[in-house]
Amino acid sequence: MSKPLIATNVQLKVKLHKGLKFRREDPQDLSNNDTLLVRDIGNVTEDSQVTFEYSLKPLSKLVEMEDIDIEQIKELPFQAQITYKALDGSKGMRVLTR
Repeated sequence: MSKPLIATNVQLKVKLHKGLKFRREDPQDLSNNDTLLVRDIGNVTEDSQVTFEYSLKPLSKLVEMEDIDIEQIKELPFQAQITYKALDGSKGMRVLTR
């Protein structure tokens, strides 16, 4: 608690490609067939860290998806959206896509 705050009311949303799923997450934080994670973080400092795990859905599920050609797919992108309230009271959002 000795580190100064960077932001408050921080919320993390992570959107996975439909071929991926989250692992070891509270089911209450997941939606959209386990591809959307929403986690309320609260206050953050420079030492704050957030982690999550994800994995490929079973091959049998991927084959059933009509809009995914598993022989052609080269990437399974995901996106993190971080919304927050800065110390000056302004609201912000940071979006990271990989």
